Amino acid sequence: MQWFTGSIPEAIGQSRQKGLVFLVYIEGDNEDTQKMNAIWEDPQIAETLSKERCVAIKLDHKSEDCNQFSKLYPIVCIPATYFIGESGLPLEVVGGSLPVDEFVTKANKALETHLKSATNNAAIKPEASTAPQTSEASSSTQQSVVSSMPQEQPASQQSQEASSRDTVGTPGPSQVRQEI
Repeated sequence: MQWFTGSIPEAIGQSRQKGLVFLVYIEGDNEDTQKMNAIWEDPQIAETLSKERCVAIKLDHKSEDCNQFSKLYPIVCIPATYFIGESGLPLEVVGGSLPVDEFVTKANKALETHLKSATNNAAIKPEASTAPQTSEASSSTQQSVVSSMPQEQPASQQSQEASSRDTVGTPGPSQVRQEI
């Protein structure tokens, strides 16, 4: 596994700039950490979580960086691995040590959720920015539609929200654009 060697803010900046998942691994001094550290060395993990797919940083549970991280993301066990999306929301949190195949499954789920979210956000942003703005009212309507869109959510949650939105009769982004 290739770990980012800079600071947390630098790692976050790089993950956002490249549109990658931000991975944070909290290690301790217990037996589960020793098991998880061995799993990080597995070639399948290195391939799944390559630097082209995520920016990964390792924190010691006693460090100041870990203390600051824990103020935003509760740490309930050590070791712990956080897969964080562009919006700062956790895509997946893995506590303890897992067998390689289970860990790869969870990692792939987080990467897939991130990819779907990034694709959805890319499709929404250009459409909102290129729509004609004929008045302040249309501009504010457009902004509220874009800001109300989900940022980093599993596909199942997005489809549930979409179906409940359709049931209530709230116009979706394409309907609003047509009304403008």
